[in-house]
Amino acid sequence: EGVAEPLGRWLAMSLKREDDGQMRYPVDLDAIDGLLDDYFALDLWGALPGANRAHVVIGEKSEVFAGPDRERVRALAAEDPRLEVHLVEGAGHWVHVEKPSALAALFG
Repeated sequence: EGVAEPLGRWLAMSLKREDDGQMRYPVDLDAIDGLLDDYFALDLWGALPGANRAHVVIGEKSEVFAGPDRERVRALAAEDPRLEVHLVEGAGHWVHVEKPSALAALFG
């Protein structure tokens, strides 16, 4: 409840049926919290300028990669042709779930 159907379907792929018939979500949420803490502690903006080649894919409706971050990455891309920014129309944060064919077309 509270998520778009494509995301719900993607999350449901991880469900496992137990011997008693109950469904279980076997994802270690504590491990995910640790990964997110590590992610937010790491600042990789400095890795983009001068990278051999980089693609940044942003979902048009994403609230995760928005405002100043979008402006910053576009400014970096304007200065460096090896950095490409791709905006996937109609997608939110979960581009690979919401618009998989658009994502595949970028790199296919």
